[in-house]
Amino acid sequence: MKKIIQQTNEKLKGQQAAVLEQPVILGPVYLNDGSLAIQTNVTTKSGTESLVQATYLAAYLEALTQAGIELPLSPQSVPVPASPANVANQPQAPTTNPLKH
Repeated sequence: MKKIIQQTNEKLKGQQAAVLEQPVILGPVYLNDGSLAIQTNVTTKSGTESLVQATYLAAYLEALTQAGIELPLSPQSVPVPASPANVANQPQAPTTNPLKH
């Protein structure tokens, strides 16, 4: 995924005057809901952050989709497996699986 994001950054290079420096890929980070994200930093002119963010995010999502990478629309939940001895006595609690595609 990092390679795809780097290639996308290269394609977008020079297309927006509001971008002051080449984007930096900070790497994977966990979000509060337990999901995993790739964090990037794009330095922009003041007041243009939202437009640049939308442009880069759309380009990243399109490139990842074209590469065959399916991204979940929301966190995925799977039941916790129970040991065979405790199946009858234990309720199943859902957990979030941030790596589920």
